[in-house]
Amino acid sequence: MEEIWELIRHFNLARVIHNDLTVSNASAWHWWLAISPYSYKDGLIYIDKQKEEGVFYESKMLWALGNYSRFIRPGYQRLAVEINSQKQQTPELLVSAYESADKHDIVLVLVNSGINELNVDLTQDGMSHSIKSIYITSKDENLESTVVDGAASNFAIPARSIVTVVSER
Repeated sequence: MEEIWELIRHFNLARVIHNDLTVSNASAWHWWLAISPYSYKDGLIYIDKQKEEGVFYESKMLWALGNYSRFIRPGYQRLAVEINSQKQQTPELLVSAYESADKHDIVLVLVNSGINELNVDLTQDGMSHSIKSIYITSKDENLESTVVDGAASNFAIPARSIVTVVSER
């Protein structure tokens, strides 16, 4: 049961970050508590304060935040995203895109909170982008890199996952 709540919290965090950056147009996003010895479910990393060995446990929220903070760097600009020619996103799929300051890289963060895998094609005005890397956070993965075919512009987003795609223009 604890695992289910951990999964729900990491999707809630991803939704909050997505909406703050895309709807509220926030220029930055911060988490106020990194390490916690208590089980308030507000830390990114938990330490066992009863142990002297320095045991720590990472939360799924750490990895959910990492899908944004590891790849979207200062100076990146948010880009408009259309899904199937519609500007309206669905509650099951949230997508945001960010362009690097040198305009060479585009970072997309895709949040699939639905129960089905989704296929995505990253074409823009008939042109596809080279995918450099894909990172997945899900029940079983913690911001793990997946093997990609750089020439491909389509890929699958696993059900109930957060996926970060880094592509080149």
